Amino acid sequence: ASLIVRHGGIAIVAAVSPYRDARSRARRLVEDAGGVFLEIHMDTSFTACVARDPKGYYARALAGDLDLFTGVDDPYEKPLTPDIRVCTEVEDVAGGVRHVMTTLHERHILCSAGRKTTG
Repeated sequence: ASLIVRHGGIAIVAAVSPYRDARSRARRLVEDAGGVFLEIHMDTSFTACVARDPKGYYARALAGDLDLFTGVDDPYEKPLTPDIRVCTEVEDVAGGVRHVMTTLHERHILCSAGRKTTG
């Protein structure tokens, strides 16, 4: 992402990033490259994660078949101050997209034509 930002692009990274320190390092890399880093927390309860798991990973982790699974036997450090929080049990997908896009426009990261307007 920092390489793309360094060359004037916009990078969207979807990552399971359970540790605050790792997210802080990612922010520094992007900002040091002159970019804007927005932490978007897809806020979902553990119960909803288990219910929405199409591959059954949570069930396997809860049964002890997968070790070090985030949120089961490996910690998940919830973001304390994300730039955007999408509450997935309240907002549907379209609402979450609107929420993110509205914030990108309000912060002048995207203009109406979809072009980047600030570093």
